[in-house]
Amino acid sequence: MVKFYFSRKYILLFCILLASFLSFSQATIKVTVTSVQTSGSVDCDGFLQGDSDFVWEYTATDNTLGYSNNTPALFGIYNFNYTYVNGNNGPYTISSPNASHFVPANGVFFDRQYICPSDVPTVINLAWEAYENDDAGNYDILGLTDGETGLQNVTMAVPASSGIANYTFSASGSAGCPSTVNYTINLTVERIDFAPTVIILPDDICNSTLMNLNTSYNVALCQSNTLQP
Repeated sequence: MVKFYFSRKYILLFCILLASFLSFSQATIKVTVTSVQTSGSVDCDGFLQGDSDFVWEYTATDNTLGYSNNTPALFGIYNFNYTYVNGNNGPYTISSPNASHFVPANGVFFDRQYICPSDVPTVINLAWEAYENDDAGNYDILGLTDGETGLQNVTMAVPASSGIANYTFSASGSAGCPSTVNYTINLTVERIDFAPTVIILPDDICNSTLMNLNTSYNVALCQSNTLQP
C-alpha cells in the first residue's frame, strides 16, 4: 500500500511539473514570401534597351528582441532579402520556392526560435520596397533604379498559437517608366508552438529547481525575472 501511495504522488508531481513547463509559450516564428507579382506590362528600359528587371526587397523585424532576417543579402552587409525577375515586363506572378528568383530559394527569410514567453513576438514589422533595376547585379547597389515604390513600412500580426496568417501588400511607382508599375508581395507568418526542451528557471528562490550533480541541463533565465535575493 505504501509503494502504491508514493507512486501516485510522484506521478501527480510529474504531471504538475510537466503542465507548468508546457504552459510556457515556446515558439518558432517563420516569415515567408510566397509570391510576388506585377499586374501590367511596363518596359522601363525603353525600346531596344532590353526589358524590365523588377526587384522586391524585404526586411522583417520582431517587436520583442529585434530579431531580423536570418541571412540577408551580400553576406549580411545589407539587411534585406530579395526577389528578382530579369528581362520581363510583366504581367506575371512568381511563387516560391524558386531558386531562379528568390533569395533564399524557399522564400523563408525570417526563422527564429523563442524560449521565454515574453519574448514571443505579437507583431512582425515588415519594411519592403520594389523597383526596376538598372544595376549590373540582381538588386540595386548604386541607385540605378526606376519605378520605385519607396520604402513601405507595414505590420503583420503573429498568430496567438500555432497557425499561419496570410498577408498581401501592394504599392506602385512610375518615375523613369512610361506608365505606373503596380507591385504586389504575398507573405505568410507562421507560428509553431513546441514542447519545451529548455527548463525556464523560476523567479522565486523558494520554488527553485532542484538539479543533480554531474548532470547536464538546458536552462533559460528570462528577462522578466527580477533576480530576487
